[in-house]
Amino acid sequence: SVTIFRALRLSGKWLDIRKTSSGLLIVILALVGLGGAYFFMALYLQRVLGLSALETGAAILPQTILAALAAPIVGRLLGRVPLHAVLIFGLAAELIALLGFSRLDAASGYSEIWPFLILMGLAVSTVPVATTELVLSAAPQERGSLMSGLQMTAINLGTLLSIAALGAFVASIVSTRYFDILNRSGITGIPDLSTAEVADLAQAIPPAQEGASVVMGEVLSKAGLEAFSSSMSSALLVASGCVLLALVVASFGPLSTVFRRGLGMITNVR
Repeated sequence: SVTIFRALRLSGKWLDIRKTSSGLLIVILALVGLGGAYFFMALYLQRVLGLSALETGAAILPQTILAALAAPIVGRLLGRVPLHAVLIFGLAAELIALLGFSRLDAASGYSEIWPFLILMGLAVSTVPVATTELVLSAAPQERGSLMSGLQMTAINLGTLLSIAALGAFVASIVSTRYFDILNRSGITGIPDLSTAEVADLAQAIPPAQEGASVVMGEVLSKAGLEAFSSSMSSALLVASGCVLLALVVASFGPLSTVFRRGLGMITNVR
């Protein structure tokens, strides 16, 4: 690995470590937010709001249409508007959208969702294009395959973190939120949830209580959906923090400077 780092440093004429590290870090952090929003909103729309799969697709359509229409425009703007301005705009739109989604609860309606879907559409159409330009511009054209490979690795890592890490975070707190809601309602004596039930609850599937009356079943189901919505909100706040960090890096690049200095120390090892 030290040999690889030395090669990167010795090849400094063709590889800009600052741009590369900043671009890849922004890709990972931005994908945590984008992937988390897609994952949780699909669950929320179907299982909390009760929409069908087709209705969920239609509900997300404004974001999809806007992203498709805006992407070519963003590509043309990159030649006229500073790259970092486009990137900061997209990250800011993503951050506001995630903060908006984090305010949803089990009683929210679609009117509280679609404005933030539009903002997420702007983020989808700007952030990937701008980060691709940022990463590829760190090396000459003949090194494009290397940079593309690095970016794909960052994309896969960000997507993995968005689902695995945020999903695990929700699973770790959703059971506690569930029993807190029941206790506030004066309902006690409910047995602890099994591992499978916790996993289901983390995907907005309330645990079934055998022998419970119809009224009690509805109360427990409502508590489960509220617990999921509350846990989802916390997870999206974590994702918002990742995007905020990406926004800081895009604006000032302090972490890329630290990375570059650390890389220089490694390559000086004899």
